Amino acid sequence: MVVDLYASWCGPCVNFKPKFEELAKKFTGRAIFVKIDGDINKWVTDKLAFTCYPTIYILKNSCQVFKNEGVPNNLEYSINNLLNSKIINTNKNNNNIV
Repeated sequence: MVVDLYASWCGPCVNFKPKFEELAKKFTGRAIFVKIDGDINKWVTDKLAFTCYPTIYILKNSCQVFKNEGVPNNLEYSINNLLNSKIINTNKNNNNIV
């Protein structure tokens, strides 16, 4: 799952929206893409270690495996690598992100 934590007033978020939508189409059937407005869903920003908009998270097996604060430069490459890799949960407390 690829999550875009954004705000409607954030210029970089608005500029990144077409690229995020393009990647969502490209990875249809391989990954779920979700946009979360952090201003409307304050509980999400309260739960995450979040400092700026946009922040992109990639989750695999309910665990956070990627985080990028600001507009990512090479998100497609990161998604491809993570989809093709075996992720081992090294979190000893087994705490999932959501």
